[in-house]
Amino acid sequence: MHKLVADEPLYAHYYSYLPAWLMVTRYYFSWLQRIIGLLVGIGLLAQKEIARKIGIAIGCFTILTVYWKHPYPAFRLHTQYLDKQFGYILAQLGIRETFSSVTLPAVIIHCIGDIIFWSVFIYFFTRSSVKNQFKPNV
Repeated sequence: MHKLVADEPLYAHYYSYLPAWLMVTRYYFSWLQRIIGLLVGIGLLAQKEIARKIGIAIGCFTILTVYWKHPYPAFRLHTQYLDKQFGYILAQLGIRETFSSVTLPAVIIHCIGDIIFWSVFIYFFTRSSVKNQFKPNV
């Protein structure tokens, strides 16, 4: 959540390729998703069935919209920023690659990482032995 507050101008820069209304919508949706995620985490610790179901729904939503979460244009702007800020370090170390040269692999790795994480999450929380732990004690 700190990143959304502290880096709001940088966030706006990364998503500047979007129409202004869509960028603002995406920004507030990011806030909503983090708040819901925090509440779901607390609910999972308390073994609340509704938290388990919402967590699974968030996982399905994330898998279906993973590229919306990790769009190439935003990554490209971020790696260009890193080149400007820290590219000289790579040059000093004799590394011919730039941060921008790994933009596509970074997007792919982030997308695959999210898909794997949420697939494992969904699998775990849909197992009958785990579901039974979330049933109310009568």
